[in-house]
Amino acid sequence: MRKRPWEIVLLTLVYALAPGGNLGFTCLVRGYALTDIPALAGALGPLDWLGLAVHPALAIAVWSVSIAGWWIFVGLNVGLLGLNLWQGSLVPGANLALVAGADLANIALATLLFLPHARSPYFSPRLRWWNAEVRYRVVYVLDVPVRLRQEGLEATGHLLDLSQSGCFVDLPPDFTLGKMVQLEFECWGLTVAAAGRILRHSPPGGDLEGYGIQFVRLTGDQKRHIRALVATLKAHQVPLREERIVLDSSRRSPAGVPGTPGEISS
Repeated sequence: MRKRPWEIVLLTLVYALAPGGNLGFTCLVRGYALTDIPALAGALGPLDWLGLAVHPALAIAVWSVSIAGWWIFVGLNVGLLGLNLWQGSLVPGANLALVAGADLANIALATLLFLPHARSPYFSPRLRWWNAEVRYRVVYVLDVPVRLRQEGLEATGHLLDLSQSGCFVDLPPDFTLGKMVQLEFECWGLTVAAAGRILRHSPPGGDLEGYGIQFVRLTGDQKRHIRALVATLKAHQVPLREERIVLDSSRRSPAGVPGTPGEISS
């Protein structure tokens, strides 16, 4: 798996430590010692505890690095802003503009750190599966036909890349993005028949031309077959997607892998 960006790690730590920081700050503002934090915590009301509980929930939402986490992040921040304004309105002479300004500044800073990853392939569920798993370039090792079916449409392509989460297949430009497909292929004695969803199409002129398919609703046997196949590809040192491969038209297999030798340049 790819490591989480530093912004995600930082925001998670800030939100996770915020309840203790808020209690410590309150003690200092009121002239108490930090040893008085337990007594202060015992004097909090239900709404105070609700406000503190929002921060660990925000930490979980950010750490999840998912679309659901992003919307939870937005919803909790909006709710926390409303709670702070409502509590401020109960305090005579409270400057609600200052309360709102401070909250909005915090939300804006967190969003600036968080939002870019909401738009990145690492965060997007339409691409995250493709970047999270190691992808093996089967096309440089074997000629593996793949049969796909989608709502009455059936075609046969060739397996280009494979990971535990999905595969990349060259197919005619007739399939619909976002819809389910049934696929079946056999590689090194292992047959994989599974459901998938087409998540991306790489047009001509790119690194590889074809469709990216995410495996979905796999059975236990299907997962074991795919894991076994990926382990076999790894054991035979099949080149990864990130490697630069130099092959001439007569060579289909890298050195050290069953088949015709090829040349690998990383």
